[in-house]
Amino acid sequence: MRFSVFLARHRRLLGIGLLSLLLHLGALAWFELPARYAADPLDAAPLAVRLARAEARAPATPAAPVPARSAQAAAPVSEPEPAPEPAPLPALAPLQSSAGGELLPGAMPGQFRVSPAPAARIDYRTDDGGAARLDWRTDGRSYRIAVDGILGELESEGSLDDGGLAPLRASEGRATTEFDRARGVIVSQSGARRAQLAGGAQDRASLLLQLAGIGRANPDQLRGVLAFWIGAAGGARQERYEVMGMETVDTGIGALEALHLVQLAPEGEPRLELWLAPGRDWLPVRLRLTMPDGAVRTQTLAALEVEAPPGP
Repeated sequence: MRFSVFLARHRRLLGIGLLSLLLHLGALAWFELPARYAADPLDAAPLAVRLARAEARAPATPAAPVPARSAQAAAPVSEPEPAPEPAPLPALAPLQSSAGGELLPGAMPGQFRVSPAPAARIDYRTDDGGAARLDWRTDGRSYRIAVDGILGELESEGSLDDGGLAPLRASEGRATTEFDRARGVIVSQSGARRAQLAGGAQDRASLLLQLAGIGRANPDQLRGVLAFWIGAAGGARQERYEVMGMETVDTGIGALEALHLVQLAPEGEPRLELWLAPGRDWLPVRLRLTMPDGAVRTQTLAALEVEAPPGP
């Protein structure tokens, strides 16, 4: 009876004491839990198992990985193919010969100012005591050239335009070369070979007087290396001449100052040298031809006749 009365009177205090006890037990458990887990060492086995499981869950077709050194050693990468050479600049398109002849490359030489020399006849003496000549005729609108000497028998005829000599027909012995300006082609060896007709194109005879006209118009043009597109019996091709400088040439009319030019001929081909005299309208006062076997032939001015230019 007395205990029941005690519980009834102190029920509130017992409840508060029980709650306090539970709170103290919970606090002790809270502080003890981190200490216990901190004292336990990490177990490596579960970590390894977790990694293995991650690999098992990897997709069947993964993204391409970054190549490792071991992979490169096992399967060496082939050398990349070299980059192609840059395409050359386009040249003038060659024309196919109707007779099945060889295709010839086109070329556009540099353009020059030209003042053609007055008509003249040049007699030469060759180094073996023979004679040679160059006959140059012009009326200011057309021209004709005849050459007989170390270059063989050459003829050229054509017109004069803003670019100087404009050949229409040339011959080397019995072989002829046509400069078809209406169709824009050079035809040699009876139509067997054709090449495009470039501006300023010359033949082997007209080149001699074209050089004289270039010097007359402006001597400063005769510098460095000069390039010309030459139509000949063997086909059309580019010829280059290097300007060497002034030299003194002993001639049949006395010593003359002349500009020396040397052809930059391919190995195994004849090489032509010329001497142009500024005091004689830049006409060629000496020619020298060196053959592939080393043989040299020279012709030097012996006499010169220059006609007065035609009046207006």
